[in-house]
Amino acid sequence: LLAGCTIDGSKGGTSMTPTNAAPAAPVNVSVKTVTVSNNPVPAAPAPVPAPAPAPVGTSTTTVFLALRPTGVVALLEGEAAARPALAAAAAGLRTETHALAADLDAAARHGAEADVRDALRVRANGLVVRSAQAALTATKGAGFVTGHPAERLAREAMFFLVWSCPPAVSSAVICDLAGLEA
Repeated sequence: LLAGCTIDGSKGGTSMTPTNAAPAAPVNVSVKTVTVSNNPVPAAPAPVPAPAPAPVGTSTTTVFLALRPTGVVALLEGEAAARPALAAAAAGLRTETHALAADLDAAARHGAEADVRDALRVRANGLVVRSAQAALTATKGAGFVTGHPAERLAREAMFFLVWSCPPAVSSAVICDLAGLEA
């Protein structure tokens, strides 16, 4: 804890000065009470209980929420002002996004077994990719121009497919893309 410091207790308090730095004003630390337990150290470690289901990794939850297809939904709703046929697609993606977000939240709060976590990641991957494809389709050629919101969503969705993706999830995604059952 105090490596690289000199300690001086000659003035009633304790001061520490870094030894690898130019002389500077010392940092004063005051300790009023230190309690050391008299309990003996156990001879053997306590038994370790079975692990609880792990929460959904923060990477999946965070990235999904950052890419959250609500940006796509807003884009589709904007396009639907001129093309009302897009309103149903926007509503469907919004419903699916809210359902997946609720499932991710529940898994993050209460834990989930590995197969459930993988299934959530597969769902998130599929939703993000389909949402990006919907955005590109709705915005037509303009969506492919660098800097357009649809172009960015597509790049982020493709990155999300491979970023920190467990092998079981990658296999399931590839099967899904190939129209096969995992």
